[in-house]
Amino acid sequence: MKPIDKIKDLYIRFPEAKREFQNNALAGFCTYSFENLLKKLEELENFELPSLERFDGYVLFKLISPLPVKVLAEELSEELILFTFLRNSNDHDFSEKVKKITNKDLDLLSKSKSVAEKSSKEKNFSLITRNYQLYEQIMKEISSLPLERLLKNNSLPQFNWNENKLNKYSLCALTVEGISDSGFAKTWGCWYKNEGHIDLYLDAPVGICVLYKKIPNAFITFYSKNQETIFVPQIQGVRPHKISGEGLRNGRKSSRGLAVLDWRKLLIESIEEIGKKMNFQTIEIQSAHNNGWTKIDYRGDVKLPLERGIQIYDKEAERMGFTQREDKNWVRSL
Repeated sequence: MKPIDKIKDLYIRFPEAKREFQNNALAGFCTYSFENLLKKLEELENFELPSLERFDGYVLFKLISPLPVKVLAEELSEELILFTFLRNSNDHDFSEKVKKITNKDLDLLSKSKSVAEKSSKEKNFSLITRNYQLYEQIMKEISSLPLERLLKNNSLPQFNWNENKLNKYSLCALTVEGISDSGFAKTWGCWYKNEGHIDLYLDAPVGICVLYKKIPNAFITFYSKNQETIFVPQIQGVRPHKISGEGLRNGRKSSRGLAVLDWRKLLIESIEEIGKKMNFQTIEIQSAHNNGWTKIDYRGDVKLPLERGIQIYDKEAERMGFTQREDKNWVRSL
């Protein structure tokens, strides 16, 4: 059945949807008449991805969103519902319907959309889905990553581990506030304890953090650049700000848990653990030459001097066995 025939059939069988559409139109929420939207729908060949990605998502949203939850769940595919949501994710009522039907974390899905659109000029639903699956896997699997093995494989040779030392370390997933592709981390975005101040700014929506005595010490952020590649724009140690008696920043503290660790390699291997399970083929680390923080910002400042960036990204990537491409980024097969 063609999409236009399917939608016509649903509106005949469920007249309450037509009433909701008309109420929305009367409230000024739709600039097209029902007939005009159906006419536009004639251009859609089918409800499969290649056709959907060439079609106007607004038209789909206006026709599909008035349908009751039960009808959406039973008559239309989850793929179509999610595709329509991602093209119109600001509508609260439709978002609630989508949440009930799919049981997806819509904030995480919207973050995946933001970073997919950043890394690809095309609105690629498959890439958004791949990102969401990667992030969802991180949230689910973070506590089951082989932390003891990661620590022992990435520590000073002479360091003797015991249960007490191992228990001081943990991993946690990081995610940005809101639905942006970057920003301050939830929980740790602006955190005070023992006169120290931690602010973690993430260059991608999701990351993995190494904690020592439950305090962030280092983190990595990443996203799916394509179906086969996990892209890493950020690997960063954490140095909390010291806070003076007057509440002002007064220098920085060191991250005590990193002294015995090859922590950059540990974080890369953490991502590799997940990447292999999800059949990714490549890890790519962004060169300092392509890092936005090494560029002059709107104030005329440079947050990360290029030479420093080369030391902590390019030199470290080379040390870990990555190969540099012509675009200066570094890649390694999983």
